[in-house]
Amino acid sequence: MGPSKLYMQEKSIIMTLVGEALSNREIGRKLRSEAAVRGIKKAAAVLGTGAAPERKKGTGRKRKTQPRTDKLLEREVKKDPFITAKELKEAQHDVLREVSHI
Repeated sequence: MGPSKLYMQEKSIIMTLVGEALSNREIGRKLRSEAAVRGIKKAAAVLGTGAAPERKKGTGRKRKTQPRTDKLLEREVKKDPFITAKELKEAQHDVLREVSHI
């Protein structure tokens, strides 16, 4: 499992503490990690204003299902809370053919 994402509030706190001349290690102990602090400082250096960098757009994997399919699955699970993923896929094979049940 990879590193978790920093929220904008955490990024702002890091940039505030950097402005107070605390070391990366001290900031890392208070919040996440020293590596996270270094990453935020590096990204903020490109901006040059001391502002917290925004999340990159378009990151992450594309979804396999559409919101309509999600609603269909939710409806099926509410009908039968003990249904397995394999049974769901068999029942809705036409809309879930690209989705793995594993």
